[in-house]
Amino acid sequence: MVKPIDKHARRRQQSIERLQGAALKVLAGKNYSAIRVEDITDEAGMAKGSLYMYFKSKDDLYVKMIKKYFLNEIWKNVGQFLVIQDSREALRWLVDLHFEPGFEYQYLDVFYRAVMDKSLLELIRPDLEKFIDRFLKLMERHFTAIGAENPSQRAYAMFVLLDALFNYRFLKLGGNWHWKSPMAMERLKSEVLRLLSLE
Repeated sequence: MVKPIDKHARRRQQSIERLQGAALKVLAGKNYSAIRVEDITDEAGMAKGSLYMYFKSKDDLYVKMIKKYFLNEIWKNVGQFLVIQDSREALRWLVDLHFEPGFEYQYLDVFYRAVMDKSLLELIRPDLEKFIDRFLKLMERHFTAIGAENPSQRAYAMFVLLDALFNYRFLKLGGNWHWKSPMAMERLKSEVLRLLSLE
């Protein structure tokens, strides 16, 4: 027999999602240290004290929101990387992903604003480090499988290159994310693949 949906649990989840969505919108326009609880609850259309019914503090809300909207979502977006059996193909797929003309992530600009805000970065650092470590181990496993020399160094180099590329696309190209010169993009991609011995 299917258990009936608990209305109280559903309302609770809806309130949590309203607060997280509001916190995301507020972060899009303000530095973390300037955000007040009232800014979030006003955006959510809720009473100030309601935040404390679901979260210990503003910090607790933002840590949980970043895990939900960013780190977990990014894992979903790179899910293909986890299922490709051929290691060389998996690594090349990851490089290709960073060169996709239309590659977009709905909350990417807010995520980059979050990691560039010193006070918020300190809060999310443990989760961010776990995320990076997990990603590096996956890349290292693939480099080991293709017989690359120094697989851990190669994985780290790939991570740094792709992160720099991501930052370039975000900071230089803004929300557009489309390469202005497909030929230049292809040359850069070939160079990245050559540097990683994936050509």
